[in-house]
Amino acid sequence: MSRSAVGSTGDVTLLRKDPMPFGKWAGSMRDGSTPEADRIRVWADKGYQGAGRDLPGATLMIPQ
Repeated sequence: MSRSAVGSTGDVTLLRKDPMPFGKWAGSMRDGSTPEADRIRVWADKGYQGAGRDLPGATLMIPQ
């Protein structure tokens, strides 16, 4: 869930601009030094493929 956006802004663009409103977790999602066990798992559809490089402290889960 994200803030509303005007026009046809893609979800992945919104994620890259402002990671979901997870408070303190937003910082750890951008921190590549976050240990694997502490990483936030983000479940997303195929529209988010490639977003993992923008969130190095998170584990992006895209179901098959």
